[in-house]
Amino acid sequence: MQDNVFFNLDYDKFTLEELIENYFEKIINAAVSLKMKSNLESIQRHTQARLIDLLCDLFKGEGFNTKTKKSVLYEELEKKVRNIFFIVQTMANENMKLVAIEKTMKEISKEDEERSFQTVGMMSSMLNNAIKCKLIYRYEKLLPKKRSAAFKKNYPILESCFKNYETYKMNEEAKENYTKIHNNEGISDVVQSLHKCELGYNFGNVEVKYLNDKGTEIEIDIENKNEFNPLEITKQVYELIGPKQAYLIVYIMSLAYEQNQGDNVENYWKADIDVKEYCKLRGIKWRTETAEDIYNDIKKLSKIEIAYEYTPKKPNKNNKKSELKKSSLFANRGILGEGKNEDGTYDREIVSVALGKWIETLRVDQFQYINNAFFKYKLRNQGGLIVPIAYYINCQHRNNFTKSKNGEFKIKVKKLTEKLNISESTIKNQGYKKKLKNPLENYLNTIKESEGFEWQYKNGIHNSRKSFEDDIIIFKNGKLDNLYFNKGLTRKEAKKK
Repeated sequence: MQDNVFFNLDYDKFTLEELIENYFEKIINAAVSLKMKSNLESIQRHTQARLIDLLCDLFKGEGFNTKTKKSVLYEELEKKVRNIFFIVQTMANENMKLVAIEKTMKEISKEDEERSFQTVGMMSSMLNNAIKCKLIYRYEKLLPKKRSAAFKKNYPILESCFKNYETYKMNEEAKENYTKIHNNEGISDVVQSLHKCELGYNFGNVEVKYLNDKGTEIEIDIENKNEFNPLEITKQVYELIGPKQAYLIVYIMSLAYEQNQGDNVENYWKADIDVKEYCKLRGIKWRTETAEDIYNDIKKLSKIEIAYEYTPKKPNKNNKKSELKKSSLFANRGILGEGKNEDGTYDREIVSVALGKWIETLRVDQFQYINNAFFKYKLRNQGGLIVPIAYYINCQHRNNFTKSKNGEFKIKVKKLTEKLNISESTIKNQGYKKKLKNPLENYLNTIKESEGFEWQYKNGIHNSRKSFEDDIIIFKNGKLDNLYFNKGLTRKEAKKK
């Protein structure tokens, strides 16, 4: 029996039996002694069959149709659900009562008592929530589309069912429409700024690096760097820093905590890329060569080195503070086991990649949600610069979420035009409107249409390049706000209230 019976909307007899059996199994397993389990099994035999009968009766809905008087329908559903919840709570109370007796007799520890109480509370809550969601789904056509204040007051249990169902639907929508990305400032800088890496010639060696405002470097380990061939090196750099590779980095970050256990990772962090799932997210056609493309992109990205701030877990007298370290974006040349076909192609559906040491600085609470439309931008238009711009806007939304008063956040225009990476000579020759303002506004309108980021200038009067780049753009994304609220994030002023 799987826990997923708690997280679907099925309500047939088989599903309900599986739901209750799962609940009682977990409740009994939460017991901390054989004696307790025996007592709970005895209680279970008298309770389980009755609970299943009540649930089947609730969802059968005999006599309930569009002609049923609304007040009768609401009162009957309210009463039936109340009786079911009473039995569920009674079973939970019996478990806790037995645990308390065992504790009084000093036959179990305080830790065992707390563990049992937590498990019982969690399972009871999961069962109640499952019943609530199934109930609204079953009777949605008979229940009011808009609940009045009188409805909420007279039928509190049904109102609670509605709220759980709405949360369930929002979570399902989030799974379908958003991807959870774990990141930090270092990885965000890579995605947003790689295309700004500059070519240099230093002490006989070629350097390709980007230095952000805080002095953190991103470097690219190019081939034949001692043989200065600007055209060849420029080609290498261009192939390494495209939007296609940026997409891959962001996707890998969505797998970081999903597939690893943070501090419990013994050897290294890795990500297993399901190539078909990745193609589905990107909105591109699956083909056998796709895996080979991903292998090649990982090989390119493994040449990237980033500097990251590292704080030792157990600081000593010599290294109490954070220090700056360098790490390859991917470890061990990135790929874990290649396995080519005889024709030299890769048709495996899973591509495994090892992540660099910098990933160890990631924290569970360093996350954001990104609309899946982000992964589907057309990359042919102006070199795919929409990717770093859209990603930067998403990051700024997340960074400002808890301190925003009304959901708005602001970005200076120059912060966005810098990402266009247009040379000064080009801007002077063709004008800032053609090379900066018009392209940026086109990108922002596309991002608005795809991801829901509303935007407007704070000033809006631009008589010169300076007045344009000194202006502020005000952004807002209500749907993304609601998703974060649903996940438990709150704003500071909300906490004060």
